[in-house]
Amino acid sequence: MAKRTTLIVYFTITTLDETIRRKIKPIAASTFPYLTDDFENINGVVKAVSDAGAKDLVPGVLDLRASYRNRVLSFVKADFPELLPNYLALYKSAYAPKDYVGKIYRAVETARRKCDFKKFEMPVLREKQAKLEAWVKNDGRGCPPINYQH
Repeated sequence: MAKRTTLIVYFTITTLDETIRRKIKPIAASTFPYLTDDFENINGVVKAVSDAGAKDLVPGVLDLRASYRNRVLSFVKADFPELLPNYLALYKSAYAPKDYVGKIYRAVETARRKCDFKKFEMPVLREKQAKLEAWVKNDGRGCPPINYQH
């Protein structure tokens, strides 16, 4: 197979916090705002991925399309009711605002560089890498820094 094509395997790792992981596993998704998006968690996940021997990683941010929106918001309401207003404010549509996505991608890119991951080299990921580099190069201009005080 490797002689004919490239194989990429994706799986989601949102947190190393076992308590939170058990709660969100049934609806495993990308970064959960206010639960797994702090810099300490992102660094920990990126380091664990690096330590496990991965050659690269691709960041993602939770989206709340269709019926998934109801499941996630029900989960937040049941397990983290104090965060529900934050989710409703952040997700006025199915997708997080670009400034939030930019903050997460910058945090992941900073952690990637710290763990010495090389640039994305897969053609299908070039656009995503260009966005990551723009956010990092932008150094916060136009995208305010992540507020980790929830």
